[in-house]
Amino acid sequence: MNKYYNHFKSTVAGRDYIFHNVRKLLGGRPAKIMEIGSSRDLSFEARFSDGWSSYFWLEYIQIFGGQLDIFDIDQNALDNCKKLFEGSETPNINFICDDAVSHIKDNYDLIFLDGSDCPNEMLSQFEKIDRTKSIILCDDFNSKGSLLSKKHKDFLLFYLANTPFQMAVYPKLG
Repeated sequence: MNKYYNHFKSTVAGRDYIFHNVRKLLGGRPAKIMEIGSSRDLSFEARFSDGWSSYFWLEYIQIFGGQLDIFDIDQNALDNCKKLFEGSETPNINFICDDAVSHIKDNYDLIFLDGSDCPNEMLSQFEKIDRTKSIILCDDFNSKGSLLSKKHKDFLLFYLANTPFQMAVYPKLG
C-alpha cells in the first residue's frame, strides 16, 4: 500500500487490542462505520498516540464489505488522513469535512467518537445515536467521557496499560 500502512502493519500500539475486539462485535458482516475525528499526525511516532484507527476500519470493510465515513472539521487533518490511504483500493471510504453531528442520524453499525476533547460535545454526539442500530466506541473516555459515563453507565471499559487513558464501548441495544 504505502509507507504508513507498512509501518502500521509492522508495529503494535496500545489501543490495537481494543480496535481488534470492537471489530469482532461487528460479526463479520458488511458494516457502515463512522469515525468522528481523523488521524492528524503522519509521523511514525504518532502511530502510538494518534492510533491511526482508520486502518482498522479499512481492513474490516476490505474483508467483509461496507463503508467507512471519516469526519473532521479540520480539512488539514482530513488531508493527512487521506495520505494514510494513498495507493490503496478504497472505493468505500468517504472523507467529509463537516461537523459529524448532523450526519449521526444515518444508520451506522459502528460509530467511533474521537472528534472533540470536550465532554459536553461527546455527550451531545452520543445522545444523537440510535443505540438499537449502532455500537459506539469512545476514545479518551477518562476525560472526554466524564459526563457521558455518569449519565449512561452501560459501557465496557478498557484501560490502556501503563497510561491514564481509557476507552469505552457501548454495545448495541436490543
